Amino acid sequence: MKQYQTKYEDTHVKILFELEQDEDGYPTEKWESLWALPLEDGTFKIDNIPFYVPLLSCDDIVKARKHGDEYLFKAIHEHSKNSTIRMIIYDIDSVENIRKRLTELGCDVEKSGTSGFIALNIPAMAQIEKLMGYLEEGHNLDLWDYEEASLRF
Repeated sequence: MKQYQTKYEDTHVKILFELEQDEDGYPTEKWESLWALPLEDGTFKIDNIPFYVPLLSCDDIVKARKHGDEYLFKAIHEHSKNSTIRMIIYDIDSVENIRKRLTELGCDVEKSGTSGFIALNIPAMAQIEKLMGYLEEGHNLDLWDYEEASLRF
């Protein structure tokens, strides 16, 4: 069987984050793994958008300890200026158009394995007022719900 490599396997490591479930059992997963770039000082720069880990964003610097082929999260070392928002889009057929609009507003967008569930990385230079207006408008029209997972603006 042929082994396929991701774009990160040669330069990045996986860091495991233990998740706390709320009273409704959300998230259903107990762990989330995120790609991170090892830095010279022994810390790691998060290099994908968290779907479940709270208060964490892409480009945050974290500490982790080696565990087998992966690493276990220990602590946040330094926050980036990026923010993270998670969305559940109710009309699955509209996901691609919504992703396109969010990208136009300056966001990076990742889809999860759950239909309609996406995560946004919002760089500091994104069009924040337009983005938040767009998110509120869609929420008020009952097109989606969103969670401000890690805001830094």
